[in-house]
Amino acid sequence: MPAIRSLLRAVALTLAACVTVSCGGSDTEHVVFSNVTAEVFGSYRQGTYTFRNQAELSAAWTPFTQSGQDATVTPQFDFESTMVVGVSLGVGLRCYLPTITEAVRSGRTMTVYWKSSWPDGPTTQACQHQWPLADFVAVPQHQGEVYFVRVEV
Repeated sequence: MPAIRSLLRAVALTLAACVTVSCGGSDTEHVVFSNVTAEVFGSYRQGTYTFRNQAELSAAWTPFTQSGQDATVTPQFDFESTMVVGVSLGVGLRCYLPTITEAVRSGRTMTVYWKSSWPDGPTTQACQHQWPLADFVAVPQHQGEVYFVRVEV
């Protein structure tokens, strides 16, 4: 019985925290973003990325060449008023491409939500080839912390 109470207490605290974060009041805003994965196409190590300038993008990018999708020149991006955030799962089955679903700013914090069926989700014959597993979006420049949260598919 104590184990069930502990579990219920943990669930209640988690739900309360989610409500507090999700309904954070007037300082919480959804961030408009545009997908720029094709513009910064290449291979990236597994991880999350926040590029505020060209030097950061250039340092993380590596070439990727396959099936006519060549990326051999470091991508250039205009960072004057925007920055690029993204998720990479390295190179793997295209079935597992991550997708950024939402970005929210609250005070000096931006949270980027993403999903993927990697590493054990369903596959099809159509996606059984190696591909850079990455999704990148442009968001307004933000000097605060950026956090990434994986959501269930």
